[in-house]
Amino acid sequence: MRRMSAVLACLLALCAAAPLAAGESPAPGVAAPREETPHPAKSPALIESTSSGTAAPASRATQGATPAALASTSQELAVDYPVAMVNSQKITRSQVLTRIAQLSSRPPFRDAGGPTFDQALQFEIERTLVIQAAERELGSNMTDRLKAMAKAAAERQADPKTFSPKASESEVDQYYKEYLIQTYLQRKVEMEAAVSPAQVKEYYDKHPELYTEGASITVRQILVRQEAHPGDEAKSIADKAAARIAAGEDFGKVAAETSEGPYASAGGLWPPQRRGGLIPEVESAALALKGGEVSAPFKSPLGWHIVKLEASNPGGLQPYAQVQGQIFADLTANLRRALQAQLLGELTRNAFIKKLDRE
Repeated sequence: MRRMSAVLACLLALCAAAPLAAGESPAPGVAAPREETPHPAKSPALIESTSSGTAAPASRATQGATPAALASTSQELAVDYPVAMVNSQKITRSQVLTRIAQLSSRPPFRDAGGPTFDQALQFEIERTLVIQAAERELGSNMTDRLKAMAKAAAERQADPKTFSPKASESEVDQYYKEYLIQTYLQRKVEMEAAVSPAQVKEYYDKHPELYTEGASITVRQILVRQEAHPGDEAKSIADKAAARIAAGEDFGKVAAETSEGPYASAGGLWPPQRRGGLIPEVESAALALKGGEVSAPFKSPLGWHIVKLEASNPGGLQPYAQVQGQIFADLTANLRRALQAQLLGELTRNAFIKKLDRE
């Protein structure tokens, strides 16, 4: 499968659900976004959460943008001109600069200090293609309904300090575009991104190497370092610790008070170790035990040890029931990305796109 560009990945991650009005049903044939369990591929599309928990178009104030990005944008918006044509629609320099400010706080651009102008322009081109296709294909009944939904949503977000529920045309337009994107992608992609149980099982059977674990053991250990104690003192400390454990004291408590080795503060509990991950003396002693058993003190080049075997995992192929949920999620995400990339490729091939000289 062809890898997506950072711009396409970000576009598809952002193109998702805007909130429906309270008590309002979704457009016919479109599932309502469920705020309590957002869809993996439906993070808010150019919409940010406000302090009240509701949502408003991020472009209202380029919410989430870094201070540096906002400062750069405010300085440069004074001069505006077209930088691209998508069919008959212009994309202006100010649109791209506003988008840079918005995307700078979002992955994958956040760690890179924000997108370049060309990346933000490409984002804007691809987003415009989706909006144009949605307006062509959804029909007037649907777009009229989405406009009404957008107006209601924007008015709910009006600033209460103005004592007026009236929203600006630009705010309504932002909501409308997000509803368009959501509805269009649901119809063109989400309804096609269906993975069957048979496909999940087939993938599991064909890729056992992805779901095979190596053998491992989990141990607790007390280590008294020989180099830290003169003569037989290290052995004496280990023997006293072993006697306390044999008398019924908790191994973890004794380890926390006695051990000079790793994970002493955690009661000597090591994370699961693959075979060969422990020094030979410790691994051999542990493998000779049954679950819950404790070894007698023994010596290694590091000092004196006491080991308790907590668990032993022989490894092998993980049961299908244990991994089928993750396989389903992975296959669905892969299919969705492929369908989205295919859709955007078709829109691009059938469009007139011209980037204008910015010099």
